[in-house]
Amino acid sequence: MSEHVPTPPPTDPLEAELVALGRTLVVDPPALDLADRVLARIAEEATTGERSSVWRTRLGAPRRRALVAAVAALLVVVLVPPVRAAVLDLFRIGGVTVREVPSPTGASTTSSPDPPTPTSSGAVVVGSLAEASNLVGFDVAAPSGLGPPTTIAVTQEGRVVELTWGSGAGSTRLDVFDGGLSFGYLKSVWDAVTPTDVAGKEAVWFAAPHLIEWTDRAGVTVSSAPRVAGPTLVWVDRDPTGREITYRLEGPGTLDDAKAIAESVP
Repeated sequence: MSEHVPTPPPTDPLEAELVALGRTLVVDPPALDLADRVLARIAEEATTGERSSVWRTRLGAPRRRALVAAVAALLVVVLVPPVRAAVLDLFRIGGVTVREVPSPTGASTTSSPDPPTPTSSGAVVVGSLAEASNLVGFDVAAPSGLGPPTTIAVTQEGRVVELTWGSGAGSTRLDVFDGGLSFGYLKSVWDAVTPTDVAGKEAVWFAAPHLIEWTDRAGVTVSSAPRVAGPTLVWVDRDPTGREITYRLEGPGTLDDAKAIAESVP
């Protein structure tokens, strides 16, 4: 199994601005030849050397070429629906891999999800966050916006801390785990996902029910069968040691509610 190497957030201001811009772009359906014309113009600019004085002064040749390539790739993804669909077919945020799949035959995307209560095999219920932290090897904090959790469990052979509030259909669940592990969650979605952030940290919102399972990095299920999960917010943070921690919050029905809870995690 291949080891996942976390990608650090952009440190270059220009790169960070481009990433932020890409997350906010909303465009009308483009003309059929728009992408070809844009890419042709970029290629022409890259070869003729016609640059403004600001472009020449602020960016060296290697960075200019890299920026041209990045902008070209971004435009292709944003402007060409078939390419955009192919790119979004498989991506990863922290320890969660996301793939797009066709809507299940005869199934409604608004069907009721399974309750987000602890369902993983081999769950060990513990009495405190400190005990859970000792078992998984990193500090785990609960969101203050929900109060004390009803249940604290360590699952997936000591890899995941599952915090739950309430029970049944009205419950809320927060999974916390090391996103650098060679195991993680696989989400199979048949509706669009929404890129967002939690206090400036990378996040993705899944508004519709979707399938979720625990797998290795090769995509092989290693525990319980897939279940239908409800609206979910996934975000990534780093602990004081630099370890990448993935959070998966299931239960809140709206993005605003989910973000309010997520941003209350210390």
